[in-house]
Amino acid sequence: MSRPSRQTSIPSGTINPGGDAKLLSSRQELIALLNKKFPGDEKERTYLKLLLEGMAKSAIKGNVHAAQLLLRYAQIEEQKAKGKRRNRPRLKHL
Repeated sequence: MSRPSRQTSIPSGTINPGGDAKLLSSRQELIALLNKKFPGDEKERTYLKLLLEGMAKSAIKGNVHAAQLLLRYAQIEEQKAKGKRRNRPRLKHL
């Protein structure tokens, strides 16, 4: 049985002519959501803070993927602080 040939070029009309405006908009919306206070949280933590705390608990219980993500996040934040990374829309510090 032969495999169907893979398309090697991008079909016309699929390229975003305006650059990555859709991606930028989505990134900005995500950052805005993560920086919002989580409704009903007594400690008034943000969505980001709650996600990071949940990932940390999961990593402590042995979730290697959660540990990797947290360590990568910490590394990126450290590089930003040292000026080694290009600045993108930033998440507020926890």
